[in-house]
Formats: sequence, structure tokens, C-alpha cells
Amino acid sequence: MTCIQCPVLSRCRTQIVYPRAGTNGLLMLGEAPGAEEDLAGENFAGPSGQKLRDLLAEQGICWAETGRASIVRCRPPWDRPPSGEEVQACLLLLEEFLRAAPPRVILTVGCLAARIFWGSPRLLVNLERMRRAAPRYRDVERAHVHLRGLLAKTPCAILVLPDSRPTVWNRRAPNGQRWSEIGQEQVALAARLLREHGDCP
Repeated sequence: MTCIQCPVLSRCRTQIVYPRAGTNGLLMLGEAPGAEEDLAGENFAGPSGQKLRDLLAEQGICWAETGRASIVRCRPPWDRPPSGEEVQACLLLLEEFLRAAPPRVILTVGCLAARIFWGSPRLLVNLERMRRAAPRYRDVERAHVHLRGLLAKTPCAILVLPDSRPTVWNRRAPNGQRWSEIGQEQVALAARLLREHGDCP
């Protein structure tokens, strides 16, 4: 399949980076492919992905069994954030993917992926909303319009994870906690939910 909905992305990409369904019920959902992902044709193929791979391994979660996707399927030039139009173009494709392979837990990696589900451009605000709403999130009013109907029917947990790039991971969040510590906590929570709700569709 060749997509040309986004004129800039379709000209600049090496290839479309398609989502990959997992078998363990977990989906890592990022913003957009970077340089490594664009070349490899696989989400989370670079250093950030390696960090996530290590964190999941600490919790006994196999990377090969974990689903991987991005909000936008093509690398934006110079790794800039995707535009609103580019996000809109890909959200229906994301919905189709989630319908075909519904995960039990979604780890939204970085600000954009979290904002799509939780509404705020500020990662820590989304994290606090997630904590208040309890892990099994069903407050679909905050989710993007394309995903509301889907999430209302899907008993999955949607967790917030900071961007795992080293430049971000080693900084402190506004609450004083290191983003790396928050990331470790969220991955541990994802592992716990997978164990507790292994019978969910």
C-alpha cells in the first residue's frame, strides 16, 4: 500500500512504518518514526526503543511479543513534530489497527501520544489524570474524536510514559521526580496490569 495523504511526508520518507501487533497484550505507541525507524521500517528501532526494551525485560516482558505503533506512520523531515493535518490523516489508520488487534495495555510514549488520549499538551498533567482515573481508563471524553467509540468498547488501560530519549530521560519533571523514575514506574504498572488482567480481550 502506498499512502500519499500527506504531501510532505510522502515525499520525504524512506518507507511507511507500519504498526506491528503483539501477542502479549501490550502496545507501545509513539509519536512518529525517527531516522532509525524510517530506515528499518520498524517502530522503536533506535536508542529510545532499546531503553524501552531493557525496561520491559526487567519486568519479564518479551520485546518480540510486544506490539509497536506510532500516531503518524511516516517520518517528518528533520524529525520535527507531526502537524495537526498529518496526525488527523493517520488517526483513522490507528483506529483500524486497534480494532483489528485490540491490546490490553497501551503505553503512550511521549507528549503527542499521551495528548491524543488524555487531552493536555503537558505530559505530567496527563500522567496525573491517568493516575486519578485509575489504570483501566474508560473516560473517553478526553480521547480524540476518532478513538472515542473504540475506547468506550475496549477494556484496556492507557498509560502515560515519558519520551525515552536519553536527553529527556535524565531530566527532572516539574514535580521534581526524574523522568526515568516515572518511566520505570509506568512500565512496572503495565506489567502488573498485564498479569492481573490476562483474560481481557
